[in-house]
Amino acid sequence: MAECVMEDGTRFAIPQGTELLAEQVGGHEFIAGKQTMSMLKDKDGHVLKYINKPILGERETKFYEVLQSTEDPELLKLKKFVPQYFGTTTLKMSNQDVKFLILSNLIGDLHEPRVMDIKIGYQTHEPGAPKEKVLAEESKYAGTKKPWGFCIPGFQIYNKDTGKREKYGKEFGKHLKKDSVLNVFKMFVDQYSSPSVSIETVKSFLYSLKQIQSWFETQRIYHFYSSSLLFSYDEHKAYVHMIDFAHVVPATDNNLDSNYLGGLNNIIKLFQTILDDLEQGT
Repeated sequence: MAECVMEDGTRFAIPQGTELLAEQVGGHEFIAGKQTMSMLKDKDGHVLKYINKPILGERETKFYEVLQSTEDPELLKLKKFVPQYFGTTTLKMSNQDVKFLILSNLIGDLHEPRVMDIKIGYQTHEPGAPKEKVLAEESKYAGTKKPWGFCIPGFQIYNKDTGKREKYGKEFGKHLKKDSVLNVFKMFVDQYSSPSVSIETVKSFLYSLKQIQSWFETQRIYHFYSSSLLFSYDEHKAYVHMIDFAHVVPATDNNLDSNYLGGLNNIIKLFQTILDDLEQGT
C-alpha cells in the first residue's frame, strides 16, 4: 500500500501503483472515517472511479457496458463525449476489497489543464427518490440550480501571477447566486494573455455543447440525473465530456429529457454571451 497525505495533513493508504487524480474538481473526495474516496490514477494513466454504493455502481457500470457494445445509431453518437470504459478492477484498501471503474483520463494530454465540473439539471434526484433525499438535493446549490438548471461543484484554474493551481470546491459553488455565474465562466476561460486563446476555447466548447444539445433534442432513451459536463482546456486544446452516470434512468415515458436540456441550453447561452463579448473586444 502507498501512503497519501491530504492538504490538511490527513494520511491514508491507497493501493500500490496508484495515486490521487490531482485534477479532480468534483465528485466524492477522501473523508477520514467515511466511505468516500477521491478518484485515483493507475500506472497506465487510467482513471479509477471508486464504487461506494453497489446499486448505483452497478447502474453506472451497466451504462458503460451498454455504450461499449451498442450498435444503436443514437447511442453511438453519444460515445465520443463519454470516457472510454476499460472494465472494473478490485483493489485492496485497509484490508478490504474495493471495486473501481477503469476509465480513460479525459485530460491526460493537457498541459496544466483548466477544468470545470458542471452538474446538469434543475432536478438532481431521481423520480421516486425518498423524501429526505429530495429535500437534501433541492437545498444544494439552490442559488444556481433553480434559475439556471445547473450547478458548479468545482473547478480549477492557474493563478496568472504565481502560476500555481487554484481550486474552487463545493463550498464555493454552493454560495454562488444567479448573477455571479457569468463572471465565474469568464474567470474560467480568461486564463491566457492572448484573447484569441479564450475565443478559440469558447468556440470549441460551444461546438461540442451544440452537438450534445442536438443529441438531447431527439433522444428518448435515457433521462440523466446528477450527471455532469466536464470542461477542460489548455493553450492548444479544449474538450467537453459527459461524466457521472449512476443516476441515469430509462426514459419510460418516451419524453425528451427536458430537465437536462434546460440546463444545457442555459450553459450554451452563457458561453455564447462570453464569445460575443470577446469578439467585440478584439
